[in-house]
Amino acid sequence: MSHIERWANEYLKSDKTYENHINKFVTYIFEIDKGDKPTKINTDDVENCIGYYKELGQINTINSMENHIEGIKSFYKFLVSKAWATDIFSGIYDYQGYKSNLAQKFNLAESKERENFDAQTIKSILDNLDNYFTLNNINNLSGQKKKRYNNYLILRIFIKLTLISPSKRAKICNIKKSDFGLDFRTFKINDVTINVPNGLRRDLITSISYIEELKNKKINDNDNLFSFLDVDVFRPENLNMWFCNFIKEYKIINIPDSKTTYSVEVIMNSGIAELIRKGVDSALISMLSGISISSLEKKYYKVREYEPEEINKLINEGLAKSS
Repeated sequence: MSHIERWANEYLKSDKTYENHINKFVTYIFEIDKGDKPTKINTDDVENCIGYYKELGQINTINSMENHIEGIKSFYKFLVSKAWATDIFSGIYDYQGYKSNLAQKFNLAESKERENFDAQTIKSILDNLDNYFTLNNINNLSGQKKKRYNNYLILRIFIKLTLISPSKRAKICNIKKSDFGLDFRTFKINDVTINVPNGLRRDLITSISYIEELKNKKINDNDNLFSFLDVDVFRPENLNMWFCNFIKEYKIINIPDSKTTYSVEVIMNSGIAELIRKGVDSALISMLSGISISSLEKKYYKVREYEPEEINKLINEGLAKSS
């Protein structure tokens, strides 16, 4: 294991806030053959790293670039505390000007909401949600932290249900206890019966049990799942606010601090995009999601873009297979 890998692993043991950006930085350092020459790393490498990921389409916005730099700065603050390296940012006197110049140099845009997330981003969302409940015990929380626990509990159930059955928010939020099969092993939506993964089944059972104990009331077949899980009056639009808070807290993607909501529709779109990539029949996706085939086709061409020559080739290959 190289010096930079070992240092990064030590840093991430204590702080995973910028994990994605640290991993990107370490990967780039290997690309320029400085993995075992950490004292040779400088701010030129940071700048070129941003350019490298801009070319790959992974750093496209000002906020993304700023978070990348903040992650590397935090990493170097850790290295300085261990006396393993000097602070490569110490020579920058106009920090805001430095970032503005980089934004201009690489033609970075202001952030905007994405239509869908890639698999890595979805995995980061799920991992951080699960880790939150591993690290937080409701009995040790009070006030706003206790409220946030309940909000994230509902958010986790919503996201996981939407990923296995990508449907509109209103449809997911109207799920009742009676829509689930025996012991939460299946559930029905849009007349389609979905198998519930073991992890989600566990989350459903533990979450419902926790709320039943809190409310001193058992969930009934006619109870709306999300209304029952919320200790306050459940409003579907609150999911956008909770999702935004979660994304910012764990720096899942780069969004402005001033932003207060982020549409959870991106989760449905991500689930649909994955089904499209896997080649699932659009008629079946339409049946599951409740979205018209014409609307799905618009999403389809955004998910899978073809060059004109490739379109001709694929159509002719299909025709050749037809008797």
